[in-house]
Amino acid sequence: MSKTDRDEQTRAAVRNAALGLLARREHSKLELEQKLNRRGFSNVLIDSELEKLTEQELLSEQRFAEQFTASRIRKNQGPMKILAELGRRGIDRHTANRVLADSTADWPAMAAKIIAGMGLDHDVDRQKVRQTIYRRLHSRGYAHDHIKKALRLL
Repeated sequence: MSKTDRDEQTRAAVRNAALGLLARREHSKLELEQKLNRRGFSNVLIDSELEKLTEQELLSEQRFAEQFTASRIRKNQGPMKILAELGRRGIDRHTANRVLADSTADWPAMAAKIIAGMGLDHDVDRQKVRQTIYRRLHSRGYAHDHIKKALRLL
């Protein structure tokens, strides 16, 4: 087998591995790159094939960000946490902010729903209850303004 044939087989293997991963769910370019690296493919081949997949619109950072954001909204995660997670997955800040802005999420209403489900006794120390609510919602990625509005909705 010639070097050219081996190179083509390796390119095909990289492409097939990437397509297999994309068939299961959308991935960011960074995620695919990391997974293909773990499978032992060279960076040069990975970059080349990922570029081709992007040109063919089989790999899309925008599409990944939209689907990822929608799944996190369904899990009642707040915008700050979603932004951070998108960043860790290699999505640039501009794309992440645009996707969040385009979402139909009503962050204060979502936060209020979480508060209602907490089953907190509001007859006890009001300040302690507010601190507990704030800590829990902040850890889920809700901004201070969303939490304040949610508390007013109750």
